[in-house]
Amino acid sequence: MSVIIFTVIALVVAFGVWGVVAMGMAGKGKEKHPALAHRFARAAQALNGEGQVPERLEKLFR
Repeated sequence: MSVIIFTVIALVVAFGVWGVVAMGMAGKGKEKHPALAHRFARAAQALNGEGQVPERLEKLFR
């Protein structure tokens, strides 16, 4: 049972990373979802060390 739970968690994380790369870095889907694409782009920049870390993320790790 725990293997299934960890597999589902791994898939969710993988799709999250895919979303950040597809919308934030590659810019696909900006026409349909500009606000989401902007957030993903900011997250991608923060993960690359190029941008500022969002305030919510800083508060989460304090």
